[in-house]
Amino acid sequence: LIGATHSEQVIFWQPGQLANIGIERVAEKGDKLVMLAVVVIAKNEGTADFLLSGDGILLSPGMVELEFDINENYPLVTLVSRLAPSPDWFVGVHGLALFDRAVGDWKDSVSVDLLLYDAGTDDGLRFTSVDADTRPPGIIAPLTSEASNTDFVDGLHRSTGKHVGRMVFTRVK
Repeated sequence: LIGATHSEQVIFWQPGQLANIGIERVAEKGDKLVMLAVVVIAKNEGTADFLLSGDGILLSPGMVELEFDINENYPLVTLVSRLAPSPDWFVGVHGLALFDRAVGDWKDSVSVDLLLYDAGTDDGLRFTSVDADTRPPGIIAPLTSEASNTDFVDGLHRSTGKHVGRMVFTRVK
């Protein structure tokens, strides 16, 4: 689990974009080091504030908790986590606003059901496919493939329509 609090001036990832090298490494290997460098660059440019880094979930169902500071200059949060041992699949939130500008206060709780995303960097079709770089890289998109390859369509479980997981952000006062 890795990400940052940030302003609107930076986008770490979003559907329809090419994955940066940090997202690629997290999605393919669970390696947070390059994404950490991407966040540090954004911090140095004044577009990100706090680095967010947590453990992964080894067994499902499970959960991980992460407590962090956030402020009005950097009211957005982006987090990603790999779905292992997949080729390049991940879950996360991008540019999630935790500050309600209309009310002028922080939201007490935000819950996000997570789609499963394909980073567009590996051609593997199945959960346990071997590494096969996509050339040229594709765009980040909700995972969809043939039923014989995965259990997902548009990032949701094919037969149940369920999400892979959920991120819950709760304000600590």
